[in-house]
Amino acid sequence: MTPDNFTIYNNELTSLVNKMFEEFDVKEFLTPESRKTMIRDGCLVSRHNKLDLADICRFLMQPRTETMNVGIRVFLELADKDIDVTKEDIIERRACLDPAAFRKFNLHLSERIYSANLNRINGDRLIMAFDGSIISLQQTKALMDEFGGHPGKIPSGIGSPLSRSEFLVDTETECIIDAEFGKFRSDEGTMAVSIINRLPQSILDRKPIALFDRKYCGFRTIYAAQSKGIDFVIRVKRNFSKATDDFIRSGKKTDCIEITPRQQSVKRHLKRYPDEPFGKSMKVYMCRAYDGNEPVILMSSIPLTPEKGAQMYSLGWKAESAIDNYKNLFQIEIFSGNRPIVVRQDFYARLIPYNFFYLFLHAATLLCLKRDEEDNRKTRKLKYAYRLNANASLHSFKEVFPKICYPNLDDSCVLNLIKFMTKFHEPIRPNRHLNRKFRAIKLFGKYITVQNYRRAI
Repeated sequence: MTPDNFTIYNNELTSLVNKMFEEFDVKEFLTPESRKTMIRDGCLVSRHNKLDLADICRFLMQPRTETMNVGIRVFLELADKDIDVTKEDIIERRACLDPAAFRKFNLHLSERIYSANLNRINGDRLIMAFDGSIISLQQTKALMDEFGGHPGKIPSGIGSPLSRSEFLVDTETECIIDAEFGKFRSDEGTMAVSIINRLPQSILDRKPIALFDRKYCGFRTIYAAQSKGIDFVIRVKRNFSKATDDFIRSGKKTDCIEITPRQQSVKRHLKRYPDEPFGKSMKVYMCRAYDGNEPVILMSSIPLTPEKGAQMYSLGWKAESAIDNYKNLFQIEIFSGNRPIVVRQDFYARLIPYNFFYLFLHAATLLCLKRDEEDNRKTRKLKYAYRLNANASLHSFKEVFPKICYPNLDDSCVLNLIKFMTKFHEPIRPNRHLNRKFRAIKLFGKYITVQNYRRAI
């Protein structure tokens, strides 16, 4: 997308915001048990008429981390909602909301993004990357029993509850297309396959290329991608197959080989997953690229030169960047409760504001490019390239997002936010690194969360 397309992009973004929440149906967010008791003749029935479940859903989507009481007051004020909601109301009523519904809503948002072509600034094909992360949880027995973790030797005797999460990231916009939140011992490859199988047709129509690190190197991942028409680029691990090991030893830069899973693997897989395709031979392209001085062996469904392979592999770091922003900018490890259902709700619900935020951030980037072109780059040569400060822009976004969650949003609200975000730009100084500060890490986890530590400010 060129800078001249900013007006079109802005109109599409405003339309997307309104359509998403015009179609918002709280009935889709109910658990199967709640649907049986709360839906009569297709209508939602509630004894708490003063409390709107839709408002609770919108509240849970907020990227704020204040205490519950403060967060409710701020949300109602910013959303201009004159309703009486207490912390106890939220705690009681959110139990009937299905965490997976927030994930489905985010996937629906992703589908709309790609249908409206909002993800493309440059290029045509969608390049997406898989990556996983460990999420630290509060030290409670309920979370330890539900998700697992490290046993640890602390006075409470609970250990360190942890969860494994899997993300599918658009490498251009850093939007999270889909995510999976599971037990600590969950297999990342299995979680990635689940995400692949859920992808909507609007994403598959973009002829996507999926990037995988070597921890995903397996025939099941390859077959899942192929069955959906997704091209793949995977870093190969040693002893994956005889054909790939032969290529590694050969010293060749590129080659086309045939790989076949071992019979024992085929029998074991078909026993566990009888409905999945497995066992057929396939032709793949091998490429010896370099990440700095380190050789990187890549296997792909499309031919790659060493230079192109290195470029594709480097894009995989965008997934790590997106996960880092999701965990730190949006403070995903600060949960609003210590029940398993609450933890899952918080994880999936914050995917929605995260993706909206990066859509707005890219709109602001387009506006900056347009201004530079109109000013002829200010008729002067800048010493550094500039980029927008995501951390500073997030504060402004938080103040507007409660309004975004309701239909009939004023068009000027979106445009004013984008213009305001363009003010937070900073130079990109090359070869500038800060020394990392190392500290002693107790037990096994990076974070030791003893209690809910949300601050009121």
